[in-house]
Amino acid sequence: MTMSLLGDHSLDLDPSDITIKRPINFSESSTIYEVQIYGERRVMKSRDYIDRVDPSAFAPPLTHFIHDQFQPRAVLLEYLPNAERLNCVNYSEALFQYTVDGIKKIHSALVHHHDIYPKNMLVVSGSRIVWIDFDVAMTFDDMGSREKEYCKYEADLVENLGEVLVCLPSFPSIPDINYHELQRNDQRESLPPNTKFY
Repeated sequence: MTMSLLGDHSLDLDPSDITIKRPINFSESSTIYEVQIYGERRVMKSRDYIDRVDPSAFAPPLTHFIHDQFQPRAVLLEYLPNAERLNCVNYSEALFQYTVDGIKKIHSALVHHHDIYPKNMLVVSGSRIVWIDFDVAMTFDDMGSREKEYCKYEADLVENLGEVLVCLPSFPSIPDINYHELQRNDQRESLPPNTKFY
């Protein structure tokens, strides 16, 4: 949901504050709804869907869904607290390992993501990675040689993003310079990251 602040209200909404009035438009990848928030008419765009999520796996943000008769099939990004796209400012090697592990779990579910970009990896509460934007993802029935090859390709893309997210300088690589160490030193000295490359 993308919207501006509502008066003095923050975007930290309780689900009961949102009333879905009617669908306005829909496609294979998203649906646009007319909603009412704090009594004001708004538009909300919902993208993708998830088939039967276990809300307890996403506690505490989704705890209010735990006792529902049916498991949720979609999660609005607004339920993920303090979520921001992975970038060279919030990147860390420890956090990035969750990104690598995440794509491997996606592959183990027999899914190719097909949209490997930092914008599709959310950092949630500064300590967790959530993959989003599966609108061009493809499923497959078994892990044959072609599927394994593409899984390796996607995993390599993800691992190479770690190098880009370190905020490498925009000049050619210089032998014997450890850019990871340069970034760590900059962070220790509270210097702003070099975001020109990213």
